[in-house]
Amino acid sequence: MNKLKNTDTRIQIQETLCSEKTKNQFQEMEVEESWEGIKRTKKQWMTQEILNLMKERRLVKNKDSKNYSQIQRKIRKRIRQTKEQYMTSKCKELEDLNSRHDTFNVHKKIKEATARYKKRVSDTIKTNDGELVIEIEEKLNSEITQLEVEYAIKTAKGGKALDPDDIPVELLKVMGKNCIQLLVAFFNKSYDM
Repeated sequence: MNKLKNTDTRIQIQETLCSEKTKNQFQEMEVEESWEGIKRTKKQWMTQEILNLMKERRLVKNKDSKNYSQIQRKIRKRIRQTKEQYMTSKCKELEDLNSRHDTFNVHKKIKEATARYKKRVSDTIKTNDGELVIEIEEKLNSEITQLEVEYAIKTAKGGKALDPDDIPVELLKVMGKNCIQLLVAFFNKSYDM
């Protein structure tokens, strides 16, 4: 990351990121195929079996109510079992850490398990003209602007651990205007789906 402070390196990275080849690959990339690489389960205890049952449930939702109910019961039962197993393993892990007098990691694991704090997100949206959008329909139909993406990148703190997408913030900050325009186009393309 220290190399990014060097001006020559930054220019070279910008040229590589914003080359015509990259632009063409980025524009040809389908939103669904790129989303497959990013999305993951939100709950740590979620298993592929439960996800498959949920897909099956989705397919029979309005067609076969009896089958839908059976699948729903299966899902609830599997979720209860899986959650129980997950919590048992977490408790055993905590007991093991506690028996080794590792209070730092005990506190860390408890905090992870019980974390309830979520950062508040502003729900005000401005149009390209600078007017505030009040109606919900207008908010849903508004596009992501380049200024929003630039602001998000500019205000992101560097030197932090990588996000699930494995892209360091410092690399995003090095990107030029052309690359940011590509990102905005990609975001809006995925937003329109």
